[in-house]
Amino acid sequence: MFKKTLAILCILSTIAVSLTGCGKTADETRTPDCPFTTATWEHTPEDVIELENSEYRTYESVYMGQTYTFSKEYLGRPGTIKYMFDDQDALKCVAWTYSGDINDLQSLQTLYDEIHSMLVEKYGESGYNTDAATSGGDVWYFETGNILVSTMITTDATAL
Repeated sequence: MFKKTLAILCILSTIAVSLTGCGKTADETRTPDCPFTTATWEHTPEDVIELENSEYRTYESVYMGQTYTFSKEYLGRPGTIKYMFDDQDALKCVAWTYSGDINDLQSLQTLYDEIHSMLVEKYGESGYNTDAATSGGDVWYFETGNILVSTMITTDATAL
């Protein structure tokens, strides 16, 4: 059961990373507006390793480069920050992922509501909402990169 849960959690994390965070638009060089990092689109893998100053893991990113993951607390909750690079070591996506306990959906909903409220207060309504039974989320589109917030819920795990 543990292996199945771990596998599902890894899959959910991969999906959440591709759907949650601050993504770079084409040829954009300005600073992303991510509350969980001070990295800019000009940061290299070496820069983010120095910035986070903690142990990390790497694996292939969806952008054909490497993803660097670090443990990082945000809003008082433990999570993982991911920096995704392309094959030229250009930073393409920054994401923070929180994996919750399937038995504590209220905690996931509370965190989602907190982050969503902060984004609505700063940028207004997104105009986009998945509002599906097993996931929910919004997207804000900007020249400096898009902000996505999304939840995933399965019978074994939850993620934001």
